[in-house]
Amino acid sequence: MLTRHSLTLAGMLAIVLCLTAGGAGAGMLSTTDWVPTPGGLYQGDNTVSFPMVGVVVMNVQLVPSTGAASYAPPAPGSTVIGDSFFDIFADVSLDGGATFGPMAASGPATVRITGTGLVGGIRSFDTEMLQLNISGGTLPGGVMLRESPTLASLGGHSITQVSGGNYTIDSFFDIYTELSVDSGNTWMPAIGLQGPSYMHVVMTPEPATMTLLGLGSLVALIRRRRGA
Repeated sequence: MLTRHSLTLAGMLAIVLCLTAGGAGAGMLSTTDWVPTPGGLYQGDNTVSFPMVGVVVMNVQLVPSTGAASYAPPAPGSTVIGDSFFDIFADVSLDGGATFGPMAASGPATVRITGTGLVGGIRSFDTEMLQLNISGGTLPGGVMLRESPTLASLGGHSITQVSGGNYTIDSFFDIYTELSVDSGNTWMPAIGLQGPSYMHVVMTPEPATMTLLGLGSLVALIRRRRGA
């Protein structure tokens, strides 16, 4: 069982994993149509819970790491499977939601994107998060978070070209997540009122500086540890 003491010993943790579900949001303006969209982040708008160990995760942000790969979107009828790397931030409770603290980590992700159509200048895509493995950073020892290997974490993506050679990007994922507190030996799913629950994340513009989110020092910390 995780304890507040174990979190304090590990430092501040940032698992930003609330990948929004239910549909695309208002979108963001970008100078490129590549994915993941440079300058954007996935913002979670729901809460996921792991009641067996009293862990609750909210306010998730999934930010493409500096230098992470982006790739051109596929043509209609074609599929691309791409690997990338994300820094992850969230507010996490270890006492069943009574109190929360900021936490941070990072990890690789694999996404499948399939072109489904071009209508009225809008390119549409079906997406699936095939893999997301979060560990290290400021997470307590033995704590890991992953995308479910048995439930499909589906999403959608659309690209609209606008004036000035820019693009409006709408993108979301519903990510089914699992938590391990024993270094990956056993896993437990996020649970809602009707069974396994997902993290819903929607693409939004990244602030001009991560300091606006109070995450600057956490970003530097997890990137230093990753490069060690």
